[in-house]
Amino acid sequence: MSEIEKKDLDEIEFVSLKELLLPDNDEVRQIEGIYGKEVEYFDFLGPIEFFIANYGLSNKSLKDKDLIMILRNIRDNLDKNLDFFKKDLEKQIMCTISASLQMQRKITKHELRLVIKHILWAIDNRNWIESKRAYIDWIANFFHLLNKEEKKKFDEEYDNLGKEHGISKEKLKLMKNEDSDYEPPLSEIILSKIDSEYFDKRKKDNDI
Repeated sequence: MSEIEKKDLDEIEFVSLKELLLPDNDEVRQIEGIYGKEVEYFDFLGPIEFFIANYGLSNKSLKDKDLIMILRNIRDNLDKNLDFFKKDLEKQIMCTISASLQMQRKITKHELRLVIKHILWAIDNRNWIESKRAYIDWIANFFHLLNKEEKKKFDEEYDNLGKEHGISKEKLKLMKNEDSDYEPPLSEIILSKIDSEYFDKRKKDNDI
């Protein structure tokens, strides 16, 4: 991610993802999600989320629901050329992915879909927070991009959530990606892993 941050995306020529992605295989297809493997896939997860965080701060009208639609469209059309995408954010995310694949190691199409799926799960995982930009604010905080006033508002929102839902201060720190002594119980970790792997199937079932 550091290399991509230093170099303007406009200077990296877009190459179609179908030319860069490795072919899937039976072993890779068995992977259901990247929960617990975020570090392994950070070369791709990081740049996408970092770009979203910056874009979201510059475009206050962007909502989590808008981002969901954009990410789903990208996920379902990875083989398409750049001119297929109509929204600026779609094009920029596609350029970010292309740059990552050119500058980092290669991954398969299925793995890239899992990276996007993980972000969609992260958005869905915050729908209990009464904010239309819960994920966008969270990821901006994660990358320490909030200014003083934005950070204050973010912390106050989480402090209020802690009081309302009886969440301990240490767990709140963990939720905000701060140093914390809180260690999630194994049952919580297992449930989060299962939820991250199957949330999209749950969503489809709920749509029926």
